Amino acid sequence: MKKYIILILLFILLAENLKSQVHSVTNLNITNDRGAKLSWNYGFGASHMATDGVDKELGEFDLPPAPPEGLYVYFEYIYNRDGMDEIISTNMDIKAVPDEEHFYIKHKLNIKWGFSKEVYIKWNNLSFSAHVDSVFIKDPFDGQFIKADMKQKDSILLRNSAFTVFYIHVYYSKNPASIVDGYENLKDYQVFPNPVDDILSIGKKDFNDLIVYSSDGRMIARFEKNELISLKHLQTGIYFYLIDGIHYGKFIKQ
Repeated sequence: MKKYIILILLFILLAENLKSQVHSVTNLNITNDRGAKLSWNYGFGASHMATDGVDKELGEFDLPPAPPEGLYVYFEYIYNRDGMDEIISTNMDIKAVPDEEHFYIKHKLNIKWGFSKEVYIKWNNLSFSAHVDSVFIKDPFDGQFIKADMKQKDSILLRNSAFTVFYIHVYYSKNPASIVDGYENLKDYQVFPNPVDDILSIGKKDFNDLIVYSSDGRMIARFEKNELISLKHLQTGIYFYLIDGIHYGKFIKQ
């Protein structure tokens, strides 16, 4: 009997471990009006196998400096190597998965247009893993001029070479089915009640910054320094929240 109990416990532990593992990578096909073919595969994502540096086994490579002409594309981030900040340019940007149940990752995509008049970015919007709640590509001005919901569209056509930097915003859930329905098992950054009529509370009562987003990625409201989170003005629907720049989740306004 004891043997079976141990086997059941091991099975449960294995199931929980697999559930917490995230490997979500989306490839990008990037070309221009001159038919340029880039030398590397491009993509972004998050993986339990990733580190904070360049992971060659996941398809990430340090890219050489940009050539004097022609289309050149790279992801960019800062990596602390031996106490020194280093700017990394790579073809794939696959981030390590944090401990939080819900989390947010931003990827910086740089485009050197060369003589291009148009740059075309295409992806498979049916290939996003169930861990991806929502994903948007935007200009540096929070999408005021260029924005696409990457789950709803499969491509974006860029025609203004003044825009050379774009950000891909991805919101993840480790357990894709997780929505808090009551007051039980609240974690620090989960909100309640859910659904909510008016006042929203947080499991971790202290926060510095809380942003509410609509389902299409628009910022709807912002609350600071433990401010009362009153949502009575919101229309019925599903909303996302971001606490202190990293802790992410969703709630229903009824």
